[in-house]
Amino acid sequence: MPPTRITATATPTTAAAIINEHGVRSTPARVAVLAALLAAHEALTPLVRALFQETNPIPVKAALAMMGKIREEYRLPLCPIADENRATLEKMMREYGLI
Repeated sequence: MPPTRITATATPTTAAAIINEHGVRSTPARVAVLAALLAAHEALTPLVRALFQETNPIPVKAALAMMGKIREEYRLPLCPIADENRATLEKMMREYGLI
């Protein structure tokens, strides 16, 4: 799964806003939209890094469980996220207001 799709899973409102804004056609508006998209992308980079600190989908499942969207259950060959990585992910989730 591409990083953008994984990020969109954890931050659907932001992802939808980015997709909706991308349809603007006029050149000055498009420049402003692309600047906003770049800023949004850069703002999400620490969260994306936290979501990819272990093999996908382990951190994403942990993030969704922290948000109360799923139960945190793993079947082999997956295993729970490492404690240190969980702490990093939880910190990022809190900073982004997701939990």
